[in-house]
Amino acid sequence: MSKTVSELLVGVLEQIGVTQIFGLIGDSLNPLADAVRRSKIDWVGVRHEEGAALAAAGQAKLTGRLGVCAGTTGPGSTHLVAGLYEASRDHAPVLALSGDMPRAMHGTDFIQTTEPDLLFRDVSLYTETISSPAQAAAVIHQAIAASYAGPGVAHLTLPQDVLSAKAVGAASSVATLKPRSEVAPSEAEVAEVARRIDDAGSVVIMCGAGCHGAADLLGELSNRLKAPLVHSVRGKELMAYDDPRWMGGLGMIGAALSRRLLELGADVTIVDTVVPESSANLHNIASIRERVQLEFVDVRRTDALRALLAGHDYLFNLAGQSSHTASMTDPLDDLDINCRAQLPLLEACRQVIPQAPIVFASTRQIYGRPAYLPVDERHPLRPIDVNGVTKMAGEAFHMLYSDVFGLRATALRLTNTYGPGMRIKDARQTFVGIWLRKAIEGLPIEVWDGTQKRDFTYVDDAAEALLLAANCPHARGHALNIGGDTVVSLRELAELVIAINGGGEFVVQPFPEERRRIDIGDYYADDSQFRRLTGWRPRVTLEQGVGRSLAYFREHLPHYV
Repeated sequence: MSKTVSELLVGVLEQIGVTQIFGLIGDSLNPLADAVRRSKIDWVGVRHEEGAALAAAGQAKLTGRLGVCAGTTGPGSTHLVAGLYEASRDHAPVLALSGDMPRAMHGTDFIQTTEPDLLFRDVSLYTETISSPAQAAAVIHQAIAASYAGPGVAHLTLPQDVLSAKAVGAASSVATLKPRSEVAPSEAEVAEVARRIDDAGSVVIMCGAGCHGAADLLGELSNRLKAPLVHSVRGKELMAYDDPRWMGGLGMIGAALSRRLLELGADVTIVDTVVPESSANLHNIASIRERVQLEFVDVRRTDALRALLAGHDYLFNLAGQSSHTASMTDPLDDLDINCRAQLPLLEACRQVIPQAPIVFASTRQIYGRPAYLPVDERHPLRPIDVNGVTKMAGEAFHMLYSDVFGLRATALRLTNTYGPGMRIKDARQTFVGIWLRKAIEGLPIEVWDGTQKRDFTYVDDAAEALLLAANCPHARGHALNIGGDTVVSLRELAELVIAINGGGEFVVQPFPEERRRIDIGDYYADDSQFRRLTGWRPRVTLEQGVGRSLAYFREHLPHYV
């Protein structure tokens, strides 16, 4: 019995290994759905066609194989387009199928009619209507071949009557419909890359999706060149997230502290183990890169730390994960970074530099919800999220090694630290970063509640506090608060950001439930003890700090988003 065009299409997809079609059924797709029902392909229903396109794109990016999505006449097709830009821009092989009115209805102002081939032209490498059963086999082959060749999006418009009609002939050369073969560079190209590496003063390796399957070779290259790795979005899963060769640069506080140390004539070594979600950014040290020694070492490797610590006079321990919400969704990761990693470091210090002052960057989060304000060091420690617990443990390890082994350790409980170089792509490090970004991009700032009171420390003031703590004998063995120059509500801060930015708006929203449960309410520090011991005072007002931060990110925004 001869096949319908729907059965021909589904048969070809089945032959090339398609196992799912993501879509939302409508009348014009009924013949296709019926053919899928009789095949081994699963129809995965979605609530919105954009979701179908995104699902197909995700599948294609993960597997390298053809992803397929479908939408019916009119709005069904138009909704596909928005999601298909994901596949288009990421060069993922996706076949999009649009149901269409019967051919006899064309030109009759049919309900919800569109011009799918015109609509899909920008997002597709190939778009065509199967206008007759006789051309179906050839057009289906061309669409899939074009999607794999790009790779990218191919689109077919499927009139309902054509889908139900008997196909003429069968699809040929189906075996050729497969992902592109790997292309190896020529010997001359390899030699040119090697020459450029030899001529370069320093090398960073950018890894994309083309490196999949070559993780071992990539690691060997990184080790041989002593070159850290950065990755594209599609290269994120190449190697374990905590592989010590990954880097995202360096954090805001560490970069500011390094610049200040260089001003004082110090020789600076920066040790960085960066996970993709960290707040680090190599651009933070662009102006001093040639003046510092930069090492990429997992701080849990005691043997490597011993060699790096030898001969150093001070240690500023800023290693840590600061996201409160991330600590609740991935608590073991937070434990590993903020707690377990501290012991190998302290053991290495005890064995190699037992007389060196050590300053540990702790956090006000360990206090939890304040019982009184301002919060001083006598306040009970009652953290309300995993991040607060692990940071409290990391701090306790430093105090223990000070009391028992005589290490000259001090912990500074930092409040909201902000400034140039902070993470602004999201609110993972602090909400201030995403507020600044939205102000610069002309987007509304989202303020949750807005009545909470906070204090803020500008990054240069935080760096100065770290330096003073390292050189204050009376601070050793103590955990001390650091605050800001003033106390404001979050609503007042949003108003200040918009005023200094010269425009913008904010919207007050209720707290999301997952954040409300771990919000500490009002907090501001009593840092009088640290001020009395060291003479430290914030030198940068909140207005000045916000202004400097906005000016910096306006100039350097592409490096941080």
